Amino acid sequence: MPSPSKSKGSAFERDLAKHLTKVFKENFMRVPASGAFVGQSNAYRMDDMSDLQKRVFRGDIIPGPSLQNVKFECKSYKSFAWPKMLSGDNKQLNDWLEQSYDPLVLWFLVFKINNAGNWVAFGEKFMDSLKVSNTAVLNYKAPDPVGNVFVFKMDGFFDENAAAITEISKDIQNEAESKSNSNT
Repeated sequence: MPSPSKSKGSAFERDLAKHLTKVFKENFMRVPASGAFVGQSNAYRMDDMSDLQKRVFRGDIIPGPSLQNVKFECKSYKSFAWPKMLSGDNKQLNDWLEQSYDPLVLWFLVFKINNAGNWVAFGEKFMDSLKVSNTAVLNYKAPDPVGNVFVFKMDGFFDENAAAITEISKDIQNEAESKSNSNT
């Protein structure tokens, strides 16, 4: 039987997948055994995987077909060291961001903190392409290679940015195909 914290994390992943399915009108699903197969000490398994296999195990949510270049990492915790966000030294957040970061895709860290709601973080590379409205945005400096990230309440973010996120995913795919074709 899974631990209560694992069950809580799995429930949040399922809830986020349902929300994203509704927003993007494509099927999103939780990665089976999320994190366990290729996470942390098992990261070496990615070395032998095809691109399709890597996409399936990238993050905690398998995105719909038009978002194959988007990664969703999920966390659900009882508490969070909010004051350490201001000093730029939040080890918990730094660890989560390190797990989320992927320079090849548009990545999101989506986290839920008891009594504080759902939050989103992503790298500054895409800030000009995505709208963050009706909320305070914290610019957080994470250790390299992650760098500057934006952290804010999730309320309405994916609804407001569904078209832009889909377009960014297509642009990443087109850029990758263009590079691949120029190398052959």
